[in-house]
Amino acid sequence: MKRLFFIYLALFFCACDNPEAKNEQVGKKRELVLPVQAGKPILREVVEEVRGVGNIQAEQRVIVTSEVNGRLIGIHFQEGRKVKVGQKLASIDP
Repeated sequence: MKRLFFIYLALFFCACDNPEAKNEQVGKKRELVLPVQAGKPILREVVEEVRGVGNIQAEQRVIVTSEVNGRLIGIHFQEGRKVKVGQKLASIDP
């Protein structure tokens, strides 16, 4: 019974509100407004350049070996370029 009384009493005090205190708080918040100056926008071309030092590492590696022994007489691709499946990569003189 005492617990119920204290719960009702706490709810009563929480429900009581002072509207003047809220108005004072709102007024204080409005006092903190700072003046702002605006300028005209200028259209310019922006060139962004990034310089850095680092290492580049491939995501995948492939080891290419020949099925026959012999002297390499021609390479039919450029390093760093993509190759297609079945593309001739090198010529060997058996």
